[in-house]
Amino acid sequence: MIEYLRSAFNSKLFLVTTVLLLIYIYLKKFVYSYWSKHQVPHEDPTVIIGTVDKQLLMQKITIGTLCKNSYEKFKNHPFHGMYMFFSPTLMVNDPDLIKDILIKDFSHFVDRGLCVNEDIDPLCANMFQTSGEKWKTIRTKCSVFFTSSRLKNVLPILSDIADEAIAVSKDNLLESDIFEMKEFLER
Repeated sequence: MIEYLRSAFNSKLFLVTTVLLLIYIYLKKFVYSYWSKHQVPHEDPTVIIGTVDKQLLMQKITIGTLCKNSYEKFKNHPFHGMYMFFSPTLMVNDPDLIKDILIKDFSHFVDRGLCVNEDIDPLCANMFQTSGEKWKTIRTKCSVFFTSSRLKNVLPILSDIADEAIAVSKDNLLESDIFEMKEFLER
């Protein structure tokens, strides 16, 4: 009986090891070779988490810090690739290329990889988090508000508000080391 259990355990262990090895080979050969095939500079990904930093998973850094660190490594390239778990993600570094993507070629870049469930969180159904046709519709409607003439008219108002915010911040920091954001934003 013990020999049978030992044999069954060894068979299952062999099967699990083989399956894990096949998954590893598949990920390395097909999933994590996307940027290499397209000759885009990128970091070598770790299986399962891609190029996501382990510190991000432990919530020691933010996604913004992850992107900044990635930018610093590849700032001499106009763009570079990352892997967000299993998904290849393109990071654009060149301001002119960013401008082309956001202005001239925006219709080709409608999906940003963010998942939005409007039923759970209706506030996430905004231009920055939606994708596809819904994003195109929202962007078309909102783009009339962001013409250069309208932005030029708003700039002095924003400048005055920013100056006032800086003055209030300085006053608050002179009074105390603790800065209450809620009170600050209510003003």
